[in-house]
Amino acid sequence: MPTYSHSRLNKFENCPLSYYYSYVDKPYVEYVQGIEGFLGNIVHNTLEKLYKELMLTKFNSLNSILQYYEKQWKENFTEDIVIVKKGLKAEHYHDLGRKCVEDYYARHQPFDEDKTIACEKRVTIKLDSGHRLCGYIDRLSEQEEGHYVIHDYKTSGRLPIQDQADQDRQLALYQIGVLQEFNDALDVDLCWHYLAFDKDIWSKRSEEDLDELKKNIISLIGEVEKAEKKGEFPCKEGPLCSWCMFSHICPAKGHEVLVENLPVREFKKEAGVKIVNQYVKLNNEIAELSGKLEEIKQDAFSYADQHELEKIVGSDAALKIYSGKSFSLAGLSAEQKEELEKLLKDEKLLKRFQLLDTRALGNAVAKEELEKGAVKKIKKFGEEKENKSLRIVKK
Repeated sequence: MPTYSHSRLNKFENCPLSYYYSYVDKPYVEYVQGIEGFLGNIVHNTLEKLYKELMLTKFNSLNSILQYYEKQWKENFTEDIVIVKKGLKAEHYHDLGRKCVEDYYARHQPFDEDKTIACEKRVTIKLDSGHRLCGYIDRLSEQEEGHYVIHDYKTSGRLPIQDQADQDRQLALYQIGVLQEFNDALDVDLCWHYLAFDKDIWSKRSEEDLDELKKNIISLIGEVEKAEKKGEFPCKEGPLCSWCMFSHICPAKGHEVLVENLPVREFKKEAGVKIVNQYVKLNNEIAELSGKLEEIKQDAFSYADQHELEKIVGSDAALKIYSGKSFSLAGLSAEQKEELEKLLKDEKLLKRFQLLDTRALGNAVAKEELEKGAVKKIKKFGEEKENKSLRIVKK
Protein backbone atom coordinates (compact mmCIF):
# COMPACT_ATOMS: atom_id res chain seq x y z
CA MET A 1 0.00 0.00 0.00
CA PRO A 2 1.62 3.31 -1.09
CA THR A 3 2.12 6.25 1.21
CA TYR A 4 0.20 9.21 -0.15
CA SER A 5 0.78 12.93 0.28
CA HIS A 6 -1.25 16.06 -0.23
CA SER A 7 0.72 16.92 -3.37
CA ARG A 8 0.20 13.43 -4.79
CA LEU A 9 -3.57 13.55 -4.28
CA ASN A 10 -3.68 17.13 -5.51
CA LYS A 11 -1.94 16.08 -8.72
CA PHE A 12 -4.60 13.41 -9.32
CA GLU A 13 -7.36 15.99 -8.88
CA ASN A 14 -5.67 18.53 -11.15
CA CYS A 15 -4.85 16.03 -13.92
CA PRO A 16 -5.14 12.24 -13.62
CA LEU A 17 -2.79 11.78 -16.60
CA SER A 18 -0.06 13.81 -14.93
CA TYR A 19 -0.56 11.62 -11.84
CA TYR A 20 -0.17 8.52 -14.04
CA TYR A 21 3.10 9.78 -15.50
CA SER A 22 4.43 10.79 -12.06
CA TYR A 23 3.50 7.77 -9.95
CA VAL A 24 2.55 4.86 -12.21
CA ASP A 25 4.26 4.87 -15.60
CA LYS A 26 7.21 7.07 -14.53
CA PRO A 27 8.65 7.75 -18.01
CA TYR A 28 12.09 9.32 -18.10
CA VAL A 29 11.85 13.05 -18.60
CA GLU A 30 14.52 15.63 -18.14
CA TYR A 31 13.71 17.58 -15.00
CA VAL A 32 13.12 21.24 -15.70
CA GLN A 33 12.80 23.58 -12.73
CA GLY A 34 10.57 26.64 -12.90
CA ILE A 35 11.63 29.96 -11.46
CA GLU A 36 8.70 29.99 -9.01
CA GLY A 37 9.80 26.69 -7.48
CA PHE A 38 13.43 27.82 -7.36
CA LEU A 39 12.49 31.07 -5.63
CA GLY A 40 10.37 29.19 -3.09
CA ASN A 41 13.23 26.81 -2.29
CA ILE A 42 15.77 29.60 -1.73
CA VAL A 43 13.44 31.59 0.54
CA HIS A 44 12.47 28.44 2.49
CA ASN A 45 16.13 27.50 2.96
CA THR A 46 16.92 31.01 4.20
CA LEU A 47 14.14 31.02 6.80
CA GLU A 48 15.02 27.47 7.81
CA LYS A 49 18.59 28.62 8.57
CA LEU A 50 17.21 31.52 10.61
CA TYR A 51 15.09 29.30 12.87
CA LYS A 52 17.40 26.28 13.07
CA GLU A 53 20.22 28.47 14.34
CA LEU A 54 17.86 30.23 16.73
CA MET A 55 17.15 26.78 18.20
CA LEU A 56 20.89 26.64 18.88
CA THR A 57 20.72 30.14 20.49
CA LYS A 58 22.42 31.80 17.51
CA PHE A 59 20.67 35.02 16.47
CA ASN A 60 21.34 36.06 12.87
CA SER A 61 21.20 39.70 11.89
CA LEU A 62 19.21 40.73 8.83
CA ASN A 63 22.45 41.41 7.00
CA SER A 64 23.81 37.89 7.64
CA ILE A 65 20.50 36.31 6.59
CA LEU A 66 20.46 38.32 3.35
CA GLN A 67 24.07 37.32 2.68
CA TYR A 68 23.00 33.69 3.01
CA TYR A 69 20.07 34.31 0.61
CA GLU A 70 22.41 35.87 -1.97
CA LYS A 71 24.89 33.01 -1.61
CA GLN A 72 22.18 30.39 -2.07
CA TRP A 73 20.81 32.14 -5.16
CA LYS A 74 24.24 32.59 -6.75
CA GLU A 75 25.34 29.00 -6.12
CA ASN A 76 22.13 27.33 -7.30
CA PHE A 77 20.73 29.48 -10.10
CA THR A 78 21.33 28.23 -13.65
CA GLU A 79 20.18 29.46 -17.04
CA ASP A 80 18.21 26.22 -17.44
CA ILE A 81 15.61 27.42 -14.93
CA VAL A 82 12.43 28.17 -16.87
CA ILE A 83 10.56 31.47 -16.66
CA VAL A 84 7.05 30.97 -18.04
CA LYS A 85 5.55 34.41 -17.45
CA LYS A 86 6.24 36.77 -20.32
CA GLY A 87 8.13 39.97 -19.65
CA LEU A 88 9.74 38.80 -16.40
CA LYS A 89 13.43 38.06 -15.84
CA ALA A 90 15.39 36.19 -13.18
CA GLU A 91 16.33 39.42 -11.41
CA HIS A 92 12.67 40.23 -10.85
CA TYR A 93 12.24 36.97 -8.94
CA HIS A 94 15.54 37.46 -7.14
CA ASP A 95 14.45 40.88 -5.90
CA LEU A 96 11.04 39.53 -4.87
CA GLY A 97 12.68 36.80 -2.78
CA ARG A 98 15.00 39.27 -1.10
CA LYS A 99 12.05 41.51 -0.25
CA CYS A 100 10.14 38.51 1.16
CA VAL A 101 13.01 37.77 3.54
CA GLU A 102 13.41 41.43 4.55
CA ASP A 103 9.71 41.92 5.24
CA TYR A 104 9.40 38.69 7.21
CA TYR A 105 12.44 39.55 9.31
CA ALA A 106 11.11 43.03 10.09
CA ARG A 107 7.66 41.72 11.03
CA HIS A 108 8.75 38.84 13.31
CA GLN A 109 12.04 39.90 14.91
CA PRO A 110 13.24 39.20 17.59
CA PHE A 111 11.51 35.86 16.86
CA ASP A 112 10.38 35.23 20.41
CA GLU A 113 6.67 34.85 19.62
CA ASP A 114 6.92 31.10 20.09
CA LYS A 115 9.32 28.20 20.50
CA THR A 116 10.38 26.34 17.37
CA ILE A 117 9.91 22.58 17.73
CA ALA A 118 11.22 21.64 14.28
CA CYS A 119 11.85 22.92 10.77
CA GLU A 120 10.93 20.76 7.78
CA LYS A 121 9.19 18.45 10.24
CA ARG A 122 8.06 15.16 8.67
CA VAL A 123 4.58 14.10 9.77
CA THR A 124 2.65 10.92 9.11
CA ILE A 125 -1.14 10.87 8.98
CA LYS A 126 -2.82 7.56 9.74
CA LEU A 127 -6.32 6.97 8.37
CA ASP A 128 -8.97 4.52 9.56
CA SER A 129 -8.80 2.79 6.15
CA GLY A 130 -5.20 1.75 6.87
CA HIS A 131 -3.79 4.27 4.40
CA ARG A 132 -1.05 6.67 5.37
CA LEU A 133 -0.08 10.12 4.19
CA CYS A 134 3.12 11.99 4.85
CA GLY A 135 4.15 15.59 4.56
CA TYR A 136 6.68 18.17 5.69
CA ILE A 137 5.82 21.15 7.89
CA ASP A 138 7.93 24.23 7.10
CA ARG A 139 8.06 25.10 10.79
CA LEU A 140 6.28 23.63 13.80
CA SER A 141 6.21 25.80 16.91
CA GLU A 142 4.65 25.89 20.36
CA GLN A 143 3.22 29.16 21.68
CA GLU A 144 2.47 27.80 25.13
CA GLU A 145 2.32 24.31 26.57
CA GLY A 146 0.05 22.14 24.41
CA HIS A 147 -0.68 24.95 21.90
CA TYR A 148 1.04 24.20 18.60
CA VAL A 149 1.27 26.25 15.41
CA ILE A 150 1.87 24.87 11.92
CA HIS A 151 3.65 27.46 9.75
CA ASP A 152 3.74 27.42 5.96
CA TYR A 153 5.78 29.88 3.88
CA LYS A 154 4.29 31.00 0.58
CA THR A 155 6.07 33.03 -2.11
CA SER A 156 3.01 32.87 -4.36
CA GLY A 157 1.80 36.00 -6.13
CA ARG A 158 -1.80 35.17 -5.24
CA LEU A 159 -3.26 36.06 -1.86
CA PRO A 160 -6.26 33.87 -0.89
CA ILE A 161 -9.29 35.10 1.02
CA GLN A 162 -10.06 33.75 4.49
CA ASP A 163 -12.68 31.28 3.23
CA GLN A 164 -10.10 29.70 0.94
CA ALA A 165 -7.64 29.35 3.81
CA ASP A 166 -10.36 27.78 5.95
CA GLN A 167 -10.94 25.17 3.23
CA ASP A 168 -7.25 24.42 2.67
CA ARG A 169 -6.56 20.72 2.98
CA GLN A 170 -2.77 20.51 3.31
CA LEU A 171 -2.18 22.11 6.70
CA ALA A 172 -5.35 20.51 8.09
CA LEU A 173 -3.85 17.11 7.20
CA TYR A 174 -0.64 18.14 8.96
CA GLN A 175 -2.74 19.06 12.01
CA ILE A 176 -4.05 15.48 12.10
CA GLY A 177 -0.46 14.26 12.02
CA VAL A 178 0.59 16.58 14.85
CA LEU A 179 -2.36 15.52 17.02
CA GLN A 180 -1.50 11.88 16.40
CA GLU A 181 2.21 12.34 17.21
CA PHE A 182 2.15 14.79 20.12
CA ASN A 183 0.13 13.49 23.06
CA ASP A 184 0.24 16.88 24.79
CA ALA A 185 -1.26 18.72 21.80
CA LEU A 186 -4.43 20.39 23.08
CA ASP A 187 -4.82 23.05 20.41
CA VAL A 188 -3.36 23.59 16.92
CA ASP A 189 -3.39 26.75 14.83
CA LEU A 190 -2.62 26.92 11.11
CA CYS A 191 -0.65 29.88 9.79
CA TRP A 192 0.28 30.76 6.21
CA HIS A 193 2.94 33.42 5.75
CA TYR A 194 2.25 35.05 2.37
CA LEU A 195 5.65 36.59 2.08
CA ALA A 196 5.14 38.53 -1.16
CA PHE A 197 2.31 40.44 0.54
CA ASP A 198 3.86 40.59 4.04
CA LYS A 199 0.65 39.08 5.41
CA ASP A 200 -0.15 36.17 7.72
CA ILE A 201 -3.40 34.23 7.40
CA TRP A 202 -4.57 32.13 10.34
CA SER A 203 -7.12 29.33 10.52
CA LYS A 204 -8.39 26.66 12.91
CA ARG A 205 -10.03 23.25 12.40
CA SER A 206 -12.51 21.62 14.75
CA GLU A 207 -12.55 17.90 15.53
CA GLU A 208 -15.61 17.60 13.27
CA ASP A 209 -13.74 19.36 10.43
CA LEU A 210 -10.86 16.92 10.72
CA ASP A 211 -13.18 13.89 10.83
CA GLU A 212 -14.89 15.10 7.65
CA LEU A 213 -11.50 15.70 6.01
CA LYS A 214 -10.37 12.16 6.80
CA LYS A 215 -13.55 10.76 5.21
CA ASN A 216 -12.99 12.88 2.10
CA ILE A 217 -9.36 11.79 1.80
CA ILE A 218 -10.31 8.11 2.12
CA SER A 219 -12.89 8.65 -0.63
CA LEU A 220 -10.34 10.40 -2.85
CA ILE A 221 -7.81 7.62 -2.35
CA GLY A 222 -10.58 5.23 -3.38
CA GLU A 223 -10.95 7.16 -6.66
CA VAL A 224 -7.19 6.95 -7.22
CA GLU A 225 -7.11 3.21 -6.61
CA LYS A 226 -10.13 2.71 -8.88
CA ALA A 227 -8.35 4.64 -11.66
CA GLU A 228 -5.20 2.57 -11.17
CA LYS A 229 -7.19 -0.66 -11.30
CA LYS A 230 -9.00 0.35 -14.51
CA GLY A 231 -5.99 2.09 -16.02
CA GLU A 232 -8.11 5.18 -16.69
CA PHE A 233 -6.22 8.46 -16.33
CA PRO A 234 -7.83 11.13 -18.52
CA CYS A 235 -6.01 14.31 -19.35
CA LYS A 236 -7.42 17.45 -17.74
CA GLU A 237 -6.24 20.73 -19.21
CA GLY A 238 -5.90 23.67 -16.86
CA PRO A 239 -3.76 26.65 -15.82
CA LEU A 240 -1.01 24.37 -14.45
CA CYS A 241 -0.27 22.86 -17.88
CA SER A 242 2.36 25.54 -18.56
CA TRP A 243 4.42 24.18 -15.66
CA CYS A 244 3.93 20.44 -16.39
CA MET A 245 7.09 18.46 -17.11
CA PHE A 246 5.12 15.92 -19.19
CA SER A 247 3.62 18.40 -21.68
CA HIS A 248 5.77 17.06 -24.54
CA ILE A 249 4.19 13.59 -24.24
CA CYS A 250 0.71 14.79 -23.28
CA PRO A 251 -2.00 14.12 -25.89
CA ALA A 252 -3.50 17.56 -25.20
CA LYS A 253 -0.28 19.61 -25.21
CA GLY A 254 2.23 17.47 -27.13
CA HIS A 255 1.62 18.98 -30.57
CA GLU A 256 1.77 22.50 -29.16
CA VAL A 257 5.17 21.74 -27.65
CA LEU A 258 6.31 20.15 -30.92
CA VAL A 259 5.62 23.21 -33.05
CA GLU A 260 5.87 26.17 -30.66
CA ASN A 261 9.54 26.91 -31.44
CA LEU A 262 9.46 26.24 -35.19
CA PRO A 263 10.35 29.12 -37.53
CA VAL A 264 7.22 30.72 -39.03
CA ARG A 265 7.74 29.14 -42.47
CA GLU A 266 8.25 25.64 -41.05
CA PHE A 267 5.35 26.11 -38.63
CA LYS A 268 2.92 26.81 -41.47
CA LYS A 269 4.17 23.79 -43.43
CA GLU A 270 3.83 21.33 -40.52
CA ALA A 271 1.19 18.69 -41.37
CA GLY A 272 -0.92 19.10 -38.21
CA VAL A 273 -0.87 22.89 -38.44
CA LYS A 274 -2.01 22.69 -42.08
CA ILE A 275 -4.90 20.36 -41.17
CA VAL A 276 -6.12 22.69 -38.41
CA ASN A 277 -5.80 25.79 -40.58
CA GLN A 278 -7.73 24.13 -43.45
CA TYR A 279 -10.45 22.93 -41.09
CA VAL A 280 -10.85 26.33 -39.42
CA LYS A 281 -10.99 28.08 -42.80
CA LEU A 282 -13.69 25.74 -44.13
CA ASN A 283 -15.62 25.87 -40.85
CA ASN A 284 -15.64 29.67 -40.99
CA GLU A 285 -16.83 29.57 -44.60
CA ILE A 286 -19.62 27.14 -43.65
CA ALA A 287 -20.67 29.40 -40.76
CA GLU A 288 -20.77 32.38 -43.10
CA LEU A 289 -22.78 30.45 -45.68
CA SER A 290 -25.14 29.15 -42.95
CA GLY A 291 -25.86 32.73 -41.93
CA LYS A 292 -26.57 33.71 -45.52
CA LEU A 293 -28.74 30.61 -46.00
CA GLU A 294 -30.79 31.50 -42.93
CA GLU A 295 -31.36 35.01 -44.29
CA ILE A 296 -32.60 33.58 -47.62
CA LYS A 297 -34.81 31.10 -45.73
CA GLN A 298 -36.48 33.96 -43.86
CA ASP A 299 -36.93 35.82 -47.15
CA ALA A 300 -38.68 32.70 -48.54
CA PHE A 301 -41.00 32.49 -45.53
CA SER A 302 -41.87 36.20 -45.84
CA TYR A 303 -42.51 35.90 -49.60
CA ALA A 304 -44.70 32.81 -49.10
CA ASP A 305 -46.71 34.54 -46.33
CA GLN A 306 -47.13 37.69 -48.39
CA HIS A 307 -48.49 35.79 -51.42
CA GLU A 308 -50.21 33.00 -49.41
CA LEU A 309 -48.10 30.29 -51.03
CA GLU A 310 -46.88 26.86 -49.93
CA LYS A 311 -44.40 26.45 -52.79
CA ILE A 312 -42.11 28.89 -54.58
CA VAL A 313 -40.53 27.84 -57.88
CA GLY A 314 -37.09 28.63 -59.22
CA SER A 315 -35.20 27.82 -62.43
CA ASP A 316 -34.48 24.15 -61.73
CA ALA A 317 -36.22 23.42 -58.42
CA ALA A 318 -38.79 24.69 -55.97
CA LEU A 319 -39.00 25.42 -52.24
CA LYS A 320 -41.79 23.69 -50.33
CA ILE A 321 -42.92 25.61 -47.22
CA TYR A 322 -44.08 23.69 -44.16
CA SER A 323 -45.88 25.40 -41.26
CA GLY A 324 -46.92 24.10 -37.87
CA LYS A 325 -47.09 24.80 -34.18
CA SER A 326 -45.01 23.58 -31.27
CA PHE A 327 -45.32 23.94 -27.54
CA SER A 328 -42.31 23.73 -25.23
CA LEU A 329 -42.30 22.87 -21.54
CA ALA A 330 -38.51 22.99 -21.24
CA GLY A 331 -36.85 24.57 -18.23
CA LEU A 332 -39.57 23.98 -15.66
CA SER A 333 -38.54 24.38 -12.05
CA ALA A 334 -39.16 21.58 -9.55
CA GLU A 335 -42.05 23.60 -8.11
CA GLN A 336 -43.60 24.12 -11.56
CA LYS A 337 -43.27 20.41 -12.37
CA GLU A 338 -45.02 19.52 -9.11
CA GLU A 339 -47.85 21.96 -9.91
CA LEU A 340 -48.13 20.62 -13.47
CA GLU A 341 -48.24 17.01 -12.28
CA LYS A 342 -51.10 17.93 -9.93
CA LEU A 343 -52.95 19.55 -12.82
CA LEU A 344 -52.50 16.47 -15.03
CA LYS A 345 -53.73 14.29 -12.21
CA ASP A 346 -56.83 16.46 -11.80
CA GLU A 347 -57.46 16.32 -15.56
CA LYS A 348 -56.91 12.53 -15.52
CA LEU A 349 -53.98 12.90 -17.93
CA LEU A 350 -51.08 11.85 -15.69
CA LYS A 351 -51.27 8.19 -16.72
CA ARG A 352 -51.05 9.16 -20.38
CA PHE A 353 -47.93 11.23 -19.75
CA GLN A 354 -46.21 9.00 -17.21
CA LEU A 355 -43.14 10.41 -15.44
CA LEU A 356 -44.18 13.78 -16.85
CA ASP A 357 -42.96 13.32 -20.41
CA THR A 358 -42.83 17.05 -21.21
CA ARG A 359 -41.97 16.48 -24.87
CA ALA A 360 -44.98 14.22 -25.49
CA LEU A 361 -47.21 16.55 -23.49
CA GLY A 362 -45.98 19.55 -25.48
CA ASN A 363 -46.69 17.76 -28.77
CA ALA A 364 -50.21 16.88 -27.57
CA VAL A 365 -50.88 20.51 -26.67
CA ALA A 366 -49.53 21.77 -30.01
CA LYS A 367 -51.68 19.31 -31.96
CA GLU A 368 -54.73 20.16 -29.83
CA GLU A 369 -55.22 16.53 -28.90
CA LEU A 370 -56.43 17.35 -25.39
CA GLU A 371 -59.55 18.93 -23.93
CA LYS A 372 -59.57 22.69 -24.54
CA GLY A 373 -59.90 23.41 -20.83
CA ALA A 374 -56.86 21.29 -20.01
CA VAL A 375 -54.86 22.84 -22.87
CA LYS A 376 -55.56 26.33 -21.59
CA LYS A 377 -54.37 25.43 -18.10
CA ILE A 378 -51.24 23.63 -19.35
CA LYS A 379 -50.25 26.49 -21.67
CA LYS A 380 -49.40 28.74 -18.73
CA PHE A 381 -46.44 26.42 -17.99
CA GLY A 382 -44.79 26.71 -21.38
CA GLU A 383 -44.32 28.68 -24.57
CA GLU A 384 -46.18 28.26 -27.87
CA LYS A 385 -44.23 28.82 -31.08
CA GLU A 386 -44.94 29.03 -34.80
CA ASN A 387 -42.56 26.70 -36.62
CA LYS A 388 -41.66 26.87 -40.28
CA SER A 389 -39.32 24.77 -42.38
CA LEU A 390 -38.59 24.26 -46.02
CA ARG A 391 -36.92 21.76 -48.28
CA ILE A 392 -35.93 21.70 -51.91
CA VAL A 393 -38.31 19.71 -54.08
CA LYS A 394 -38.80 19.09 -57.78
CA LYS A 395 -40.78 21.71 -59.72
